[in-house]
Amino acid sequence: MAEKLGLGELLDRPFGSLSTGEQARVGLVVGLLRRTPVYLLDEPVVGLSPEAVKFALNYLLALSREFRVTSLYATHPL
Repeated sequence: MAEKLGLGELLDRPFGSLSTGEQARVGLVVGLLRRTPVYLLDEPVVGLSPEAVKFALNYLLALSREFRVTSLYATHPL
């Protein structure tokens, strides 16, 4: 998942050495790896490439369909 969101190059770096935006992107990956009935996300795609945004939103949709989870996220218009 980290590779699909463009974070592969960050995996070898300590979390504290990442920028605030990079930390937020890593947080998204970590949050999506956990299975939960409800995902509450605030600006989940900030700082992601257009391809990564599409992947993340499609992944949330797939989770909803396959595992019947609910995703609620706040964001500016895409």
